[in-house]
Amino acid sequence: MDPNSHSPPSEIKEQMIESTSPPGDSDSIQREERTPTPPVKPETPPVSETPSAPGASTPEKASDPSTGDHLRVEALRSELQEKEQLVTTLTAQLEQVVERLDHDQHSLHGAAVDHQRVKELEAELHEKEQLVATLKERLSEVVEQLKQSQRANEELSAAENQRVKELEAELQEKEQLVVILTERLEQVAEQLDRRHRTGADRGMTISGGGIPQEVIEEQQKLSQDLQSVLEQWQGMNTESSLARIELQISELKKMVEDGLEKGPVAPKPSSLVEYLASPDRETQVEEEPVTAEQEQTPEEPETSPPADDSTASGWEAMKEKLLSGQGVDVNADLARKQAPPPAPAPPQVPQPAVGNEGTEQSGRTLASYKPPLPEAPAEINYDQASQAELIEAVTERDQYISLLIKRVREAETALVPVNWEQLNNAPEDLLEQLQTLHHDLEHNLGLAEVEISIERARLSRTESMLQGREEEIRKKEKKLGLNLERSEEEEVPDESQLNEDQKKRWLGFLN
Repeated sequence: MDPNSHSPPSEIKEQMIESTSPPGDSDSIQREERTPTPPVKPETPPVSETPSAPGASTPEKASDPSTGDHLRVEALRSELQEKEQLVTTLTAQLEQVVERLDHDQHSLHGAAVDHQRVKELEAELHEKEQLVATLKERLSEVVEQLKQSQRANEELSAAENQRVKELEAELQEKEQLVVILTERLEQVAEQLDRRHRTGADRGMTISGGGIPQEVIEEQQKLSQDLQSVLEQWQGMNTESSLARIELQISELKKMVEDGLEKGPVAPKPSSLVEYLASPDRETQVEEEPVTAEQEQTPEEPETSPPADDSTASGWEAMKEKLLSGQGVDVNADLARKQAPPPAPAPPQVPQPAVGNEGTEQSGRTLASYKPPLPEAPAEINYDQASQAELIEAVTERDQYISLLIKRVREAETALVPVNWEQLNNAPEDLLEQLQTLHHDLEHNLGLAEVEISIERARLSRTESMLQGREEEIRKKEKKLGLNLERSEEEEVPDESQLNEDQKKRWLGFLN
């Protein structure tokens, strides 16, 4: 049997509400249950509407059913009010429960969103940590590469500094050589100008009244040869030529020093270089009268054109090899040099006593014009010498080389005074020989002028090349952040105006 069959309807409703209501509302429902409910009167059987039998009902009996109905109505009314209040309370509680459910749903949704956001932030944080680790590794690699590059730059800067110092030393040597050669060329130009002013280069007087065809052809041939020589010279390597020239200068210096050590026991010189290599020999002036043939004979091998290697002097052969870019062995070249063949002896003509007196007064041999040899620089201990001492030693040796070259040139250009009284009484054969020598001398002077012009052009190209090298060195210094101080003495002097004047002078010599 159902236990709720005998319970009143209000209790059954309360139990149903308790079963459906959430646990949070159990307290309020229990409080409502604790409120006393009015006692329910037992149901009375319905009063029949049939009229009672006569004599069966009394006035008291008639009033009892109406009173019972009234009480029942009142009880039902109070119960209805209680049920309405309960419904109102339950409705309010139900609304609260609905609000709480909505709030819980919103909070659950927000928690899910927050949880998803936390997961995304955790993933992003993990990615950032990986990125930081990668960046740290890359940064360590970059730091290592930077250290290696710094070490390489330090090594490179040290090597570049050493290279710059070497280039500066080489440039200084080249500048000194250029200055020395320029001075020597200026001296030669002055000598040629002096000869031009004195009329020594005018040659013989032509009685025909015009320029002979042979001279014109010779000038044309000379111009063509000069053009071909210039074209060949432009294709040559000037740096290697300069290096070979420096090497031969050092060999010449060594040869002169060997001649100094040999002293009076040196063999009789067969060329001008051997003659200059033995300067300590005492000059002997002959007491016999010097004739014009004996004065002109020693100069003939020097003024003859070097057409063949067998007839050219040792110095001319070395100069030809230097200009052609070949190596020169000084000792071998001088050993191969043979004495020039003697000139045909002209008929002896008795000279008057005046010639002997003139010879005694002004007759100086070539040995008397021999310039003194400069003192050789002192030896240097390369192990104990400092850098300044080494630089000073190099400068002294360069000056010594220039003095040796100057001495050689002065000995080559030494002139012996001519006894004109003896020449006036000379025979016709001797005059013809003098005219031939004069023609050869003019030819050699023309060749010398061409060589000087070529040498001047080569020096100007070398100077421009060195200036370009210096500009490149300065640019590299700026790139490397170096600041190497240079004095004003190291700069190449500007000689452009002087070169133009000398070029015009040489063009005048070449007509």
